[in-house]
Amino acid sequence: MSTPRRARRRATPTSLALLVALTVALMTGSTGPAAASHDDYGPGEVILRDEPGSRDRVSVVFPEDTPHEDAEARVRDVAEANGLEVADLDVVDNSGPDTVRVQVTTPVGTATSLLGATVPASVAQQWAGLSESGEVHLSLPRWSTVDGDPKRHDGDVVMGGEAISYRQAWWIPVLPALLLVVLPVVIHLLLRGYARRQVASEEERDVRVHRLRVATSATLLGGMLLLVAGSLLGGQDGVTLLLAAVAPGAPGWLAIAVRFSLLLLALVLVVLAVLLAVVPADRELRRTEQSTGGAVREAVRAFLVIGVLGGVVGGIGGAVMVWDTWAYLAFLVVVMVVVAVLGPMLISRMMRTRKLPEPHRSRLREQLEAHDVRVRDLRMIDTRGGKVVNAAISGVLPQLRYVFVTDHALEVLSEEDLEAVLAHEAGHGKGHHLLIKAGAALLPLLLIVGGGWAAREQLGRLLETVPLWGVLAAVWLVVPVLLITVQGVVGIALEKRADDYAARTVGAERLASALDALAEANVAKRRTGWLWNLLQQHPGLEGRIARLRSAPRSEEPADG
Repeated sequence: MSTPRRARRRATPTSLALLVALTVALMTGSTGPAAASHDDYGPGEVILRDEPGSRDRVSVVFPEDTPHEDAEARVRDVAEANGLEVADLDVVDNSGPDTVRVQVTTPVGTATSLLGATVPASVAQQWAGLSESGEVHLSLPRWSTVDGDPKRHDGDVVMGGEAISYRQAWWIPVLPALLLVVLPVVIHLLLRGYARRQVASEEERDVRVHRLRVATSATLLGGMLLLVAGSLLGGQDGVTLLLAAVAPGAPGWLAIAVRFSLLLLALVLVVLAVLLAVVPADRELRRTEQSTGGAVREAVRAFLVIGVLGGVVGGIGGAVMVWDTWAYLAFLVVVMVVVAVLGPMLISRMMRTRKLPEPHRSRLREQLEAHDVRVRDLRMIDTRGGKVVNAAISGVLPQLRYVFVTDHALEVLSEEDLEAVLAHEAGHGKGHHLLIKAGAALLPLLLIVGGGWAAREQLGRLLETVPLWGVLAAVWLVVPVLLITVQGVVGIALEKRADDYAARTVGAERLASALDALAEANVAKRRTGWLWNLLQQHPGLEGRIARLRSAPRSEEPADG
């Protein structure tokens, strides 16, 4: 009860924005070659990376005692002697064998078609002087097919005296269109058919509404996972190839920006496909007046905010991660603190709330003062015909804390029910539950990043065989599951604590009656499964009401 349905739609994007930001930070690195980081190469080896439509690179590995200035000078001398254009040059200490690696951005291959490219033998000869063995290794994009049967080394091609020609898979440039067009259309058709069956069913309304909500959540989650998986398994490469065909020689930052923008657009299209399928059915089942167009406009506005937030935070985070891992940990902490502190103000602006009308405003403020809970303001959420009944308190600092109440709650709840709901929210405020939930969200991220840093040598060896897209896929699987589990368990426990506080102050029966009224007005199913409760971060209504009504009489407030 602490977060209304429309408020949850704004709180969830905050977590999503942080996840998108982490992905953008990782995407600032290379995603092309099938071989991983090449940290396993020893001193005196040279690796060419050909990434059609992106930035070709050459990596030269030196012994660990080589001064960085000397390593850089030797690479620059070769580039200048051969008249090569050098865009960027980085000198780094490998996390695998103790070596110094110089990575330079310079042309390697030449595109022969949209999918094909050739790496001339002369390119290998230009850099062979820096190789102790005289061999030069060529790292190609994923899913590539090489002409002939060249010599291999750990998945890379060993350049000889002949040019290497290869082609990428035909479906690589097709995949972006599948993700942008076909996936949203299929999602819409399948979900619309299911929604219509629920409308036509003769089962209880709350059961049908609950099924539709579960299907909506599952479809959104599944659609996002499919988008991310498709993007990492070749969608990004397809976008890069198409960009190269449209704008040859485009800078690397533009390719990253286009990939991120199209991924965000695909997410928006999936959400719109779901809304167009679900809102009409929800309107008929719950007998609301919410328009499909209004729901679409709100979703687009929310995703625009997510895109800007994710892009800015991800870009800064990527730069910080490259600079220093511990600084990136500190950056994550700062981001979470800023979101926790300023989040309520942003929610208030995004949701176009307005001041709670009188006499509700004065009466509810007096009740909050009686609970000794300070808030900055009380705001009313206009559900625009959605007929959602709920209330929420948001903010970890009293000076920036808000209480939100939906317009329909003021219309259908009695004064006693509204007072009980507010007492529950006051319990969250007095117990500092929002601060606890912020810590519960931050702790798993810190453990993941900190654990990764502590085990960086083991991870370095793992990355010798796992490409970056595999790392990103793990991030999008492990992080959400961990966050959902931790937040769900903590959220359910805190909801029970807030119920206990309200039971002590206004009475267990009054709160149980208010929960009954909420369930009736929202057409909410009272008995729900543990997984749904975990996702909602709330215990089931049936269990909450039964728990309150079985409480000892001492839980009732004293008269007078």
